[in-house]
Amino acid sequence: MPAFAYTTGNPNNLTAGANASMADIQGPFTDLRTAINGSLDETNVPNLSAAFTTYKEIARGGAQTTNTVTNVVTLLAGGVVATNVSNPIVNSGNASPADVALYLDPTAFTANTRTTKLRIRYVVFTNSTAPAITYTVGLYPIATYGGGLGQGPFVASVGTVVTGSTANIVSPGAAAATTAVTSDFNFPAAGQYLLGVAPSTTAATNSVQHHVAYLEMRQV
Repeated sequence: MPAFAYTTGNPNNLTAGANASMADIQGPFTDLRTAINGSLDETNVPNLSAAFTTYKEIARGGAQTTNTVTNVVTLLAGGVVATNVSNPIVNSGNASPADVALYLDPTAFTANTRTTKLRIRYVVFTNSTAPAITYTVGLYPIATYGGGLGQGPFVASVGTVVTGSTANIVSPGAAAATTAVTSDFNFPAAGQYLLGVAPSTTAATNSVQHHVAYLEMRQV
């Protein structure tokens, strides 16, 4: 190991019986602080960059669909699959905010000067009958809420899907798991969102699908 270079003082000058210079006393601490402050960066600390740039899952959602579904399917938060319904929660006015809403705020993920990006990893699981349609996953802002006297609140409608957040799975095969991944997209403005899947039309008779979407984040 090379000798440490003292620039503001030299502890070797601190000898018994001699006058002590304050620079020689403080120098080792000052120089060490300067060296540490100049070295603790992504160039000199192994794997620091990877800690930011690799993807981390921050949310997931799941649902089941059949050949009766024609609207945007809102995926239940936490990846829970609604298995006992023929038509899962859709944006026609029966989605509980507690089940589907994701509050997203870009300031919660601020990392110095890095830019926070999102992406969605989407999987369709099919039974023995292929649906023969296309599914498009996306991140949707919640637009309006409903719920009359004595009713629980629900999501009444969603807004335009977030730009860049969509990915298609075209004609997923029978008895299979098919995956699609979006490109990175910009973190949207702070607000309430949900993960949704839009079918291109009704699926084939007797076809049943499970959908799972994973919202992932990284900083670049």
